[in-house]
Amino acid sequence: MIPLVPGLIALAVLPLALVLLRNRPRLLCTAALASCVLPLLLPMSAPHWRVVAAIVTSLLFIKALLYAAGHARPQGKLDFQFFMVTLLPVVRWETPLRPDPRRAAVTLLRAVVQLGLVWLLVLLVPRLDADNPIQLFTTQAGLYLLVAGLCNLTLVKFCLQGLDHDDGFNNPFGSLTPGDFWARRWNTAVSHLLHRYVFLPAGGRRHPTRGVMAAFAVSGVFHELIFDIGTLKFNGGMLAFFTLQGGLVAATSGSRVVRQLVQQMPALAWFLTTILMLATGILFVRGMDGSDPSEAWRRVFGPT
Repeated sequence: MIPLVPGLIALAVLPLALVLLRNRPRLLCTAALASCVLPLLLPMSAPHWRVVAAIVTSLLFIKALLYAAGHARPQGKLDFQFFMVTLLPVVRWETPLRPDPRRAAVTLLRAVVQLGLVWLLVLLVPRLDADNPIQLFTTQAGLYLLVAGLCNLTLVKFCLQGLDHDDGFNNPFGSLTPGDFWARRWNTAVSHLLHRYVFLPAGGRRHPTRGVMAAFAVSGVFHELIFDIGTLKFNGGMLAFFTLQGGLVAATSGSRVVRQLVQQMPALAWFLTTILMLATGILFVRGMDGSDPSEAWRRVFGPT
């Protein structure tokens, strides 16, 4: 074990250190893979930071693999630095466009509003009774706002630089079906990776059910490892959540009834999908227990 503060400093410096290996892709991947040991070296008394470290180091390894394979092509040292320290937006580095200050301003405003709402939840949620079920749903909303807000902050530079990119999230609360939520609206970067590297090799459109279940299985294992690394105790909530979501997507994507519902009564389709996603999202929140079993899931945004 290493002390928490030096470990967090190492975690912050790590992306910049990997930039030095930009011209040596194999060594870059090896170093990024070795960094995945860092979360295990942080104190067990800081499970939340162990989870954060696991997320950061795993993303660095994925980005290193994408760069080494030529599937992510930042054009120069500064772009590569920014690529390594941001989340995983879908950026078409080789097709620059004109700078878009208007889109940058809108993206920045969206990020400020989202992160402001997170802060509001931080202030309000602890005031609720510990057993109030509303905390189940405020936690889900807070996690989305936090990740989306941070993602939008990183996209501002791409807008100003004139790089063609996708928004990180595409109004997930407007989804009409589970498939619409996962394929087109929620975390477009992860959806792109799973589609390209799991769904298509596992069967794609020829065997969509197999491809869908494989993609959600990989996502479930990844999330389970990330959150369980906090305490080294298996939780199972993440695997259950993503397995269930895969089943929902597979069952509704080819359904004629669902397709007719979306076409003829989109408002009802939206309402049913929203309720379904919020209700099943409880499993995701419970899956976060692995980050610290001494703190109930309902206190994710409450006092420590």
